[in-house]
Amino acid sequence: YEWIWLLKKYGSKHDRICEDMLRWANAHGWDDVHGGIYDTLAPDGTVIDHSKRLWPFTEGIKANALMLDGGFDRDALKDRMRAMIAVFQSRYMQER
Repeated sequence: YEWIWLLKKYGSKHDRICEDMLRWANAHGWDDVHGGIYDTLAPDGTVIDHSKRLWPFTEGIKANALMLDGGFDRDALKDRMRAMIAVFQSRYMQER
């Protein structure tokens, strides 16, 4: 996710690459069962390391948000961001 928003932010000539990377990351990087973004994936999308960290949530949200004006279903990207934020809030934030 980090490379997607970095490339998108600093050069529109990478739009197609960013679109392909986002499709792949959203299809393989997100844990549909428990939520979160896997630490390590193989090139074929196989999960190598099931652990997850906090910082990829911000990278994933930024990447999806920057692609809202691309060739994607906007509602699907918004749903993805809502899911990311919900897991972030429920598992990583303390209620105050």
